[in-house]
Amino acid sequence: MLREKQSNNQKNKFKILPRGMINLYGLLAILLVIIPEWIAEMLIMISNANTKRKLPKLNEAWREQPDLILAKMNIRELRQLASQLKLNGYSNQNRKNLYSRLLKELKKNNTKS
Repeated sequence: MLREKQSNNQKNKFKILPRGMINLYGLLAILLVIIPEWIAEMLIMISNANTKRKLPKLNEAWREQPDLILAKMNIRELRQLASQLKLNGYSNQNRKNLYSRLLKELKKNNTKS
């Protein structure tokens, strides 16, 4: 009786896939994932080589560009910045309006400097 229960439990756990199916899944993974990634990487390398432009370092861009600086701020930080810049009526604005208003102000201040 005990042996019958053990054999039934073993039968119900997993179905063993044929070796051909496993090979087919591996081939599909290579065709659908790895090769397109490789092609995309090669195209990016070719396009970067043709333009001779270098992308800015991530840290520099996030510190220097006003739109990126504002994008990583939450609403509280945006309102604190608006307060520091002495903008009127910032407390009742939503994030989108406050973001665009601050962006204009920061760009205006950058052109003066």
